[in-house]
Amino acid sequence: MVTLKDVALLAGVSASTVSYVLNGKKRVRKETYDRIVKAAKELNYSPNRAAISLKTDQSNTIGVMVNNMQDLFFMEIIRAIENTAYEYKYNVIFCDAVNSEEREISNIRNLLSQRIDGLIFAGTGKTTSVHLKNIGIPVVTLDRSAGSGDVSINTDNVSGGELAAGFLVDRGKTPIAVITYSTLVGTFFDRVSGYRKALAARNLPCDDQLVVEAEFSTHDEGYRAAMKLLDKGVGFKSIFCVNDMLAVGAMRALVERGYRIPEDIAIVGYDDIPIAKLFVPSLTTIRQPQYDMGQKAVEYLCKMIRKEVLSEEEKTLIIEPELIIRETV
Repeated sequence: MVTLKDVALLAGVSASTVSYVLNGKKRVRKETYDRIVKAAKELNYSPNRAAISLKTDQSNTIGVMVNNMQDLFFMEIIRAIENTAYEYKYNVIFCDAVNSEEREISNIRNLLSQRIDGLIFAGTGKTTSVHLKNIGIPVVTLDRSAGSGDVSINTDNVSGGELAAGFLVDRGKTPIAVITYSTLVGTFFDRVSGYRKALAARNLPCDDQLVVEAEFSTHDEGYRAAMKLLDKGVGFKSIFCVNDMLAVGAMRALVERGYRIPEDIAIVGYDDIPIAKLFVPSLTTIRQPQYDMGQKAVEYLCKMIRKEVLSEEEKTLIIEPELIIRETV
């Protein structure tokens, strides 16, 4: 096995200099740096991460818990996390809760056993605060309500729900039905609260028969929820879905039942996933800046790992959502 000493001998420097340079902790002359890098490549040197972790008490690895990797909302977030972590010289371990709280808790325990330095949490949202607050490492919650971690990054979900419902009302698309995911998840609860707030502000009634809760936040569940709404026989002119995946499923159900979108029933989603504009008709939705959110999550987590002080604004970052008008309204 090639060691630091082997690289140092070939480069003509001390082993400590090689260690500092390859770990980005010391600046040396370009000539020396190039010599060290060239020697490491020639010898195919790979640092012993486990040994480094034991010596420094840091693994240079962060964990990421995602609720459901099949949800296209997380694609841009994952890309941003991977790219930004690479810039900060951190490895990333991604875990999928697959909509299961039990699996989520098990995954968190496994991540901790691998000595991660910090955790980005965008899981089910049902995991109790104690599971995140008592794990002994920095935590950033992403697209989930504040209170579970040290830092949260979110859009103003109440405002987003208001934007969606207000837009539908102003276009004459009432009554408005809602397809939501678990009300136990604050993110989706807030979006429905915003919908209710928009109706109240316009002195319009909110019919609870028109609010259907899907079991998961998937397109299949959106399809089933829309079918359930249609089978109730309660009239409505539009549907607000609390994420785009549910909206995609709802669109499929409406088309199967012979409804025209948006002439008969309009639809507004939430997230603006990458393929939202590719559907026919293209999906009107509430945009969350997914890449920016993932990037900020890594930046803030790395600051905490380095024990840097975050501002109050950074600790609870709230991003304003944006209405993206397309063809489903």
